[in-house]
Parts: sequence; structure tokens; C-alpha cells
Amino acid sequence: MTSNIIEGGDDDAAQHHNNIPVIDLANPNTNELLHQIRHACTTWGFFQLLNHGIPSQLIESYREHKAKFFDMPYETKLKLKRNAHNARGYFDDELTKRRRDWKEALDVGVPGSRNWEGDDNDVRNACLDGYNQFPTSKECPNFREVTIQYFEECVKLSNRLARLMSRSLGITEGSDDAQILDRMASDHTMLLQDDDCHSLQVARFEDSDLGRDNSWVTVNPIPGAVTINTGDMAMLWSNGIFRAPLHRVLTDPTKKRYSSPFFYNPGYNELISPLDCCCNEEENGSKVMNKKKYHPCLWGYFRALRFAGDLTDLGVEIQTSHFKMDSKSDHIKKQEEFLKVVNFEEPFNVEKYRSILESKD
Repeated sequence: MTSNIIEGGDDDAAQHHNNIPVIDLANPNTNELLHQIRHACTTWGFFQLLNHGIPSQLIESYREHKAKFFDMPYETKLKLKRNAHNARGYFDDELTKRRRDWKEALDVGVPGSRNWEGDDNDVRNACLDGYNQFPTSKECPNFREVTIQYFEECVKLSNRLARLMSRSLGITEGSDDAQILDRMASDHTMLLQDDDCHSLQVARFEDSDLGRDNSWVTVNPIPGAVTINTGDMAMLWSNGIFRAPLHRVLTDPTKKRYSSPFFYNPGYNELISPLDCCCNEEENGSKVMNKKKYHPCLWGYFRALRFAGDLTDLGVEIQTSHFKMDSKSDHIKKQEEFLKVVNFEEPFNVEKYRSILESKD
């Protein structure tokens, strides 16, 4: 979850009418709901979701506790700082495209043991992303408990949404493809924004001219809604049918902004590749298999390099384009090397994988 982004920026020139799709999850017409989800994921890659089922009282409580966390003394937050051996915790020095972001954040994830009841730093709770770091109950009362409650509600909603996303592509429950997706997760991000925040922008087209004002569209939050965007791995397993669009955040030096992205990701050891059903097309009444557009991508490798790019200045900016069939990227070979030596039950170590991180690809 991220907060207090205070970088200056002018959003007037880049604004568009908000045409981001809005979907009501309570729609009793299932076919219409599936059509809306498919349309949103294949055209925008973003939509706002109403009647999502996360209790409003919990959301308000979570927002209050989140603000209290970031209002703690800086020295207290620094005790929770993430590092090259632990991707989870507090930070205010993340890099995007090798430039420092103007924000502070706390990164939290499911424990390696899948059990929140034990100590966060118990060795059984370690995973590739590391282990959670929360303030003590004295430093920020009930923050851990409320955060976990909100996290688990996001998991429930994401599980439901993942099934709907797969069904929108004609994948029937119980099929081989559905079982594969159940294992590796659909991959999307769920964002809880401030209702009066208008800083998130989406690139309308993948090949848009980023220098043009009209290439970006502002997401104006609807009170009570959460914002969903399809993830990189969803674009891979759907063979490019789903979009994972460019997006950015504008900043305002006069105002605090709180947001909480929840990332619904595959397991670290999952090899994500286009499903056969997403490579079929109808031609003259019969199905024709098209070429797969992407090489298989190991999520643990992709995630590790994304973290390295956030934390270090080694030039790592891994993208889904590196896995396109016509790419000359060396990441296909490097992820094989990574898989031979990685232990997904221990935190990622930047120095251990330096030879991979220093890829000039």
C-alpha cells in the first residue's frame, strides 16, 4: 500500500473525459457481466468495480489506520525499512525506470507459511519476497489486525474476479485450462484510492504517443468502488487478448494521497505461458490454432527482477516484451539459470543473483 505521494505535477494538460469502464459486480445477468469484464480487460485493461463485497466499515477503518501508520515518526517507520534481503517493509526510496519515486510505502504480503498467526519474522514465514514487518501494537494500535482483515477480503474478491475473467474468455470451470489458471492465478491489481484523488492515469493505447496530451486518461474514482487493472501475466496467459496497459501517477505537492494496491499474483514457481484456448480462432466455422505470442515466463524470476529494479540502480527493467516470440532478449536463458539456483522459501538476495541483475538486455 502506498501513501503520501507528494511530488509536484500538472495534471490539467493530460486529462481526458473519464471513459474507464464501470462494472457492477451485483449484476444478476451473468452473461452481461462476463461480456463487460471481457470488454474492459481487452480494450482498456482497467475498470472500476462496484458492489465488490468488501465491507465499507472495514474500508473506512483500514483507511484510518493506514493514515495513522504514515503519521508515525519517521525514525519509527525506518525500523521497518526493507532492504536488499527483504522486499517487504517500509520504504521511501523506490526507483521507477532508475529514477526515485516521491512517495513512502509499506509493502505487505501473505506469509510464506500462509498463516498470519505466527511471528512475522519466523523463518517459516519467509518467501522470495521476504517477510512482513509491522509496527508494534504500542506504536500503531490495531494496524496489523485491520490490515490483515482488509488483505483477506481482497483475496476473496480476487479469487472471484479471477474466475470471472477466465470465464469471460470462454474457459469453463473444471476444464484443464481452468485448473491451470486456478493454480497460477489470473493476475490483476486491485486499487483502493481516495475518493477525491484524481492522479492515476492510463495510456489509452499500447502504442500511443506518450508525448501527446490525449494519450493519457485520468481515472476519476467512484465513491465505494475499487479500481482493477489486468496484470502482465494475464496478458501472457491470454496470448495478448487481455491488456496490461501503461499507467502513471501524477503528484501534488500540496496534498497527501493515500492508495492501496493489492497484487493478485501467481505462485513463484509457476511458468506462465499462453493457454491453448487463447490461441484459437474461428475460421469458416472451425477452430484454427494461432501462434503463441509469448515464451513461457517464470513468475518468480519476473518478480525478483522487478524488485531489483525497484531497489537498485542496476538497469533492470524487465517487461513482458522481453518474452515476445520475436524478442532477442536473454531473459529466457537467464530465467532457466535462475530456476536452477533459486530457493523460493528464502528471501531474494540481490548479491546472490547479481549476474542476472546486471543483464544489459
